[in-house]
Amino acid sequence: MVHGLTKFREYFGEHTNKYVFIGGAACDILMDELGAPFRATKDLDIVLIVEMIDASFGETFWKFMEDGGYKHCEKSTGENQFYRFTEPSKSDYPKMVELFSKKSDNFKLKDDTGFTPIHIDDSIISLSAILLNDAYYELLVKGKRTVDGYSVVEIETVILLKIKAWLDMNQKQEKGENIDSKSIRKHKNDIFRLLSNVTPSSRLETADEIKNDIKVFMKLIDKDRPDLKNLGFRNTSFVELMEIFDSIFCNF
Repeated sequence: MVHGLTKFREYFGEHTNKYVFIGGAACDILMDELGAPFRATKDLDIVLIVEMIDASFGETFWKFMEDGGYKHCEKSTGENQFYRFTEPSKSDYPKMVELFSKKSDNFKLKDDTGFTPIHIDDSIISLSAILLNDAYYELLVKGKRTVDGYSVVEIETVILLKIKAWLDMNQKQEKGENIDSKSIRKHKNDIFRLLSNVTPSSRLETADEIKNDIKVFMKLIDKDRPDLKNLGFRNTSFVELMEIFDSIFCNF
């Protein structure tokens, strides 16, 4: 379990309709529900549901940060809002909290003028692309549910978000941009870790734009297959996993 999750729930148990965990934190919670392990992660990636945000959430969030004594607070500017909080003085708080939302007048952190301008890294860029895309944002909102008091996206939705990030990063790298190959590989490996835990009978219908991304992914991944043995797979082949993938996302 991600460090500090229990403390987060103490503050936000009544706000599960206003945010959703994505990324490693969501994967960790979902896999824990299934009794399966997942790679370690130290940060909470949180997307705000701007349509539901109100003043009370902003007040609760700021109190959480003040009570935790976070030493470093950073923010970005642009079409979206991104905040990063690190190094809490209280040991039972999350080590890192990354908060992302579309621009919203309903969510303002108290006196954020002293925040340090943030470096826009690969993870922020890929998440920004998702939030600016209506099809993926709608997918994220519709694909969330509450697990043990936390708002998370379903495994099938996490897979599609990671596919989007993997495609975007690959495209940028091909254009000569400085994208960390480890980040690209991490998303690819996560896709198959998660896929192995999806119920084969599950079905997820998506918008046409996402369907097109799925088709591109299926074409590209065949030329860049993951090292399943290194990921701990012993009795499942790439072909078998892709058959499951096809039945879940392409059977419409």
